Amino acid sequence: MKAYIDASLLAVLKQKFPSIEYNGEATKPAVYVPAAELVAVLSFLRDD
Repeated sequence: MKAYIDASLLAVLKQKFPSIEYNGEATKPAVYVPAAELVAVLSFLRDD
């Protein structure tokens, strides 16, 4: 299975945005972000 997100980045995201959920058990692992935080998370990923 391909690693889609580095564990250290996931830890940083979970610390900054506690409502983020990660499903690594699915066929295609996914990070779930509430709609209200989506722009902030994308901006964080772009800038950092």
